[in-house]
Amino acid sequence: MGAIGKIKQVIVRSLKRLEDRFWKIDTQDEKEYCVFYQTNFWGEDIEEERNQFKLQNRLPYFDFFVEMESKYHYSYRTAVLIDPKRGWLIDEKSRKLFSKSFPYYNNPFSGRIYYPNAWHFIHPFKKVTTLEQAINVPHGWENYFHFFIETLPQLVMLDELNIDQQVPIIVPAHVRTLRYVKEFFELSNLLGEREIIVQEPEQYIRVTACTHVLKEIGFPKEAFVQLLHSFKDQSFLENKGERKIYLKRAQDKQRSIVNATEIEDFLSGRGYEIVDAEVLSLQEQITLFSSASKIIGIHGAGLTNILFRYGRPLELIEIFPEGHAPEHYKILSATLGYNYSSVNGLELNQQKKFVLPLEKLKTLRIL
Repeated sequence: MGAIGKIKQVIVRSLKRLEDRFWKIDTQDEKEYCVFYQTNFWGEDIEEERNQFKLQNRLPYFDFFVEMESKYHYSYRTAVLIDPKRGWLIDEKSRKLFSKSFPYYNNPFSGRIYYPNAWHFIHPFKKVTTLEQAINVPHGWENYFHFFIETLPQLVMLDELNIDQQVPIIVPAHVRTLRYVKEFFELSNLLGEREIIVQEPEQYIRVTACTHVLKEIGFPKEAFVQLLHSFKDQSFLENKGERKIYLKRAQDKQRSIVNATEIEDFLSGRGYEIVDAEVLSLQEQITLFSSASKIIGIHGAGLTNILFRYGRPLELIEIFPEGHAPEHYKILSATLGYNYSSVNGLELNQQKKFVLPLEKLKTLRIL
């Protein structure tokens, strides 16, 4: 590394130390603001599990996993400033960050804390909009899977918790660019008359009386049912079609299949429709996936659409590269009552693509 590179490293480390000293993260005092809290999965064994992690010197991982499996509603009845970059709630006077407003801030896998922009925060002429109350929902919008599995279930919680319809919902500016978000709210009555305020990239929002922060645990069946029944046209819920779908990934995407033509030709010959969900409107995806009784697909956000088959039988086969098998859709399938299995291809190459030997597909029972 040259002299310039070393100087850059020193500057970055120095700024990081200043940032760590500037911000204070509150993980204790904010408990007084908790209105509703539920921990799933860990249950009564939580202390025993904690001791096991402690013995293994892995206590930060325990705290992180508990956070992942937690459902909560925090009602901050104190004045806060909502950060436009990450969605943090900030106590202006003490520069205190409320930890529950930025889920997973203590992720031990990355070892980083994504703070608000300190220089922007201290700017005396920053743009500030003042509200009396707000619901802050800054995370998960930018990914189709997280939007349906994490963000929308938070909005379902609003009625569950009887939060007043007059309290506006704060969302980040990039929501405007997401086609599926726009289409969902055109097709659904989920929010009723609730107002959405889009927070601009340079805009702070000061909430003087009460700010609601919510988190829903993954794969909540009751929330999914409410989401499905929020659609203005619910005819898809009665669709008992028997279509067969192969959900592919475009070649410019990670985890695409090198021998895609061979795989698609084989499945097409077995009656499977070859589909790229990314090019379809939300309405087209709802219509297609609600009519499918058999789906084979490469792991990716498009498989979220199995939600629309709820209440009817579905056989799902998920394709992974070797050594990469997240359980998102296995859990979702179990939640929704589907039959699930998977098949592994070869390892990812340098271009993050992989080969799926055709012989592996030929042995699958649902073909």
